[in-house]
Amino acid sequence: MYTASGRETTSFDDYVPWDAQGEPGRDTVLASYTLGEPAAEQKIFTEQDRSLMVDNIRENILELTQAHPETEFYYFFPPLSICYWDEMHNDKSVDWALEVVQTAIEELIEYDNVKLYGFDTAFDIVCNLDMYRDQIHFDAPVCSQLLEYMAADEYRLTPDNYLDYIEQAREFYSSYDYASLHGQEG
Repeated sequence: MYTASGRETTSFDDYVPWDAQGEPGRDTVLASYTLGEPAAEQKIFTEQDRSLMVDNIRENILELTQAHPETEFYYFFPPLSICYWDEMHNDKSVDWALEVVQTAIEELIEYDNVKLYGFDTAFDIVCNLDMYRDQIHFDAPVCSQLLEYMAADEYRLTPDNYLDYIEQAREFYSSYDYASLHGQEG
């Protein structure tokens, strides 16, 4: 949009600064979303979903990764708020969402020049709505914390631990008391 309108493109650091867009916090997040009617059936991760996703990863991520074996790539799954997972739970899509993550992990994890991190199990962040501006956008201090975790190699996904990561996330998000987010007893 910047280029098309003749404006200079911003730096990555200045692009859509969330800190300038109001205060983060539980009340802001809870006011920014509503749940629809609960889904009647579990959403299934189909072979077509898998195929589309794998093609997308191979074209948009792995081509670059493979073309530059001398470069170390850091990829991560961000800590989406518990409200995001509330929507997934309401839509009976928790398993589907975690299949998406698992598929991505399995495509990326075998590359020597890839460091992969998963923050879906950073439950202290995910469940602290004061760190978010909406269901998925967290505040700048969370960005700094994620960088610190990566520098310390915390939350690193490996061939030996990624299935435990998926199972831990599945167990947590499938059994969380989502009604407590809405001031109801679960």
